[in-house]
Amino acid sequence: SAEESSVRDWQWDVASSLAWRAHLPYATELKTGLQFRRTDRRNSGQIFTVAEDGTRTQTPANIQSSTESDYTATETFFAGFLQNRIEVGRLTLIPGLRIERVAYDLDGGRGSARPGFTHVLPSLPMSFRLTEGLSLRAAVSRQVNRPKLDEIAPGITRRGPRSFYGNPEIRPARSWSVDIGADYAGQHVFLGVNLFQRNITDVIEADEFAANEFEYRNVGKGRVRGVEFEQRFTGGITGLASLAPLGLRLNQTILESRLNDPMTGM
Repeated sequence: SAEESSVRDWQWDVASSLAWRAHLPYATELKTGLQFRRTDRRNSGQIFTVAEDGTRTQTPANIQSSTESDYTATETFFAGFLQNRIEVGRLTLIPGLRIERVAYDLDGGRGSARPGFTHVLPSLPMSFRLTEGLSLRAAVSRQVNRPKLDEIAPGITRRGPRSFYGNPEIRPARSWSVDIGADYAGQHVFLGVNLFQRNITDVIEADEFAANEFEYRNVGKGRVRGVEFEQRFTGGITGLASLAPLGLRLNQTILESRLNDPMTGM
């Protein structure tokens, strides 16, 4: 068999923001903004039976499979945020709140659906400057990871022998994130370390329910935690003027993850 497919996306984005700075008993910078985005997708495919001589024909089964693959999807996204940066001596606080609303209009060979979700996402990054170059940092935030259009649309995406079924009933994955770290910034050197943990609900995965047949589903709760290291050096550290414009950046990440799947109990 052979397949010809076409995916066309149209996207519109509009955003605006406003900042207000003031020097009260402490320095403050208030920001607010709105964002609108609309994405339209048209996915169509044609499946053919290929004979030994290379000729292609469409059987009734090919036509039915082609129809099941087709889908149209519209994602309408609104967001608004409010954030304040407060500096009190060596302490910096950046409390923020973001509200997101996303609505879908989905039609395909496997049905139609109009799901929608609203998320309230607070965040609080903070830092404390111990010395001129050494700072401690911490943050807590609420995050959301929405499904991709091919994951939520009622169609089928084929990748070689594998078929992936979109699922309009899946929910966005949400998480609470905690970060703690420190960094040192010198004239020619930057060193940073950050420990983090993400506690996730409604993890989205492609679940294999038959041989080479996958459906996107919410498979349970999970977590990701680890440590990140970052190093940056400028050529000036060598004392050679010819190397001063050069720079070197390195980073390393150690990860540990776990998924609690209610279907397997593990």
